[in-house]
Amino acid sequence: MRKLFKHCLHEGVLLNPGALYDHETSQHIRISFSYATLAEFEYGIKIVAKSLKNLYK
Repeated sequence: MRKLFKHCLHEGVLLNPGALYDHETSQHIRISFSYATLAEFEYGIKIVAKSLKNLYK
């Protein structure tokens, strides 16, 4: 999860590891988009998807 966090942050997308909210698991992320435009949200999701594909192929 740390690799995903760092890769997304490098691309300008901030993820919160789920462990910040639930210490029982480390396999979740939290995505907040309340201040993002739809275009920014779509861009962020594409970055997360691309990062997941690159890191976990």
